[in-house]
Amino acid sequence: MEFKEWNQDLHWLRGGFPQSLEAGDDDSSFQWRKDYKDALLNGDFGDWSLGPADRVLEVLSRVVDAQGQIFDEDKCRSELSLDKSSLRNTLNMLERMGLIRSLPNTNRGGNPVLYIRDSGLFHAMRGVRTREQLRADDLHGHSWESFAAEALILATGNRAKASFYRDKDGNEIDLILDFTPAHAAVCAIEFKVSDQSDPQAGFWLACQKIQPTQMFVVHSFGSTRMGRKGVEAISLLGAIARVKSIFS
Repeated sequence: MEFKEWNQDLHWLRGGFPQSLEAGDDDSSFQWRKDYKDALLNGDFGDWSLGPADRVLEVLSRVVDAQGQIFDEDKCRSELSLDKSSLRNTLNMLERMGLIRSLPNTNRGGNPVLYIRDSGLFHAMRGVRTREQLRADDLHGHSWESFAAEALILATGNRAKASFYRDKDGNEIDLILDFTPAHAAVCAIEFKVSDQSDPQAGFWLACQKIQPTQMFVVHSFGSTRMGRKGVEAISLLGAIARVKSIFS
């Protein structure tokens, strides 16, 4: 996805596939994404050693419902009557296909955060056609977090290890980009839709544990402001530029 000149709301809604992004209207874009998803997922998964009993579409539906959140593998296995190896093989396949991203917890392992990498495909799976529907969707905030996180991870050009942090007390960092040892930089990033929202106390407590070199909030507007404790709230484009400056 190209971020030099863009309409952020359109990219967020439609995702990065040119056929979707450049469609003449929202309905045409939505239909292309739906058709693409159906063609991709209604095929034969025999080459991946998966079959009907692995319930691939239903597993993917569970990922959609948990977009940008810790994925409860035990709950998914129980609800779909899957064994551990079947679910793990399906999630690995979806990740290798480039459909989902898995962010590990840097704290103590455990279940990862999962999300659909292309925001347009995610919205098609949610039935979201327009920006008005996106703003009203229950997963609006998680949609922004996943869209922005994916953009920042791609901006690193594989120069950083991406993860999140959450401990038993619920202290959390949405995204950690660790550029060490090549570069002496570790970024702790919080995502907020609103440009007026500051991180909660758990973000600061988590940062005390990992000691990042940079901390900032990424919001969905174009403004920049100084938030609590001197932490900037910046736009996604500003955050991309900041990440790239680490290795440029």
